[in-house]
Amino acid sequence: MCLEGVPIVSNDIVDLDATDPGYKADPYPIYAELRSSAPVRRITLNGMPAWLVTRYPDVRRLLADPRLSNSTGQPESAAGPSRRLGAG
Repeated sequence: MCLEGVPIVSNDIVDLDATDPGYKADPYPIYAELRSSAPVRRITLNGMPAWLVTRYPDVRRLLADPRLSNSTGQPESAAGPSRRLGAG
């Protein structure tokens, strides 16, 4: 799915390290990059798999969707290459 040429969801998995000093000092450029390239993205945060939704209207819509869950079940296998952001 695309909006004005920008994919909304990306299968690339981004590895975010919240303990990295560069990320801790200023995470906002990373969020801006993710928002501009694909506002909904699979990530690992300190090794834990998750989804990151970077636009407020998308977050509101997803939180209101009863099909979504915070289940701690095993996530699907990773579909796509992992790349690391925030390493300083």
